[in-house]
Amino acid sequence: MAGLELRMVSKRHAFGIKADVKDNIHYIDDTTVAYPVGRNVVIYNTQSNIQKFIQGAEKTDAITAMALSPNKKYLAVAESGENPCIAIYDTTTRKRRKVLSIPDLNSREYVSLAFSSIDGRHLATQGGYPDWNLVYWNWERSKALSMVSVAPDKQSNGQDKSLINQCSINPRDPQHICVS
Repeated sequence: MAGLELRMVSKRHAFGIKADVKDNIHYIDDTTVAYPVGRNVVIYNTQSNIQKFIQGAEKTDAITAMALSPNKKYLAVAESGENPCIAIYDTTTRKRRKVLSIPDLNSREYVSLAFSSIDGRHLATQGGYPDWNLVYWNWERSKALSMVSVAPDKQSNGQDKSLINQCSINPRDPQHICVS
């Protein structure tokens, strides 16, 4: 193999958007938008037409939900799989700041994420089928503050895998959370 030059492949541009991701487009500032493509998040500058990438974890099946902190410094990305997690990224450096995971979620995915709007320190994460566990985090400390199943009793929810699709935190009182 003498004389054979190996070249690395790098991402330059991704086309499309993953439309089934909850809250899949966020403006970070007037000229920068974040959106999912496959297992990546694209940070796209609309003036320079340059894309930068945040790559999902290797064992991730898919990105299922996103949320942008009120100060727009942090992007929460829900990654599904055998051990679903939420990765918190710095929107400027694109570096992973925290990874939130809970062993007894009893779901392969999170269906919705929401930052508290008062200070952005808390994050509500809605787990999916079958237990529909809502987890309330102090994400800066990687600490789950509480978890509750918001599904009706086991007999009535049946096989409805789209029973719950949204969680949000009251903008005036971060102790009130709405699930629908």
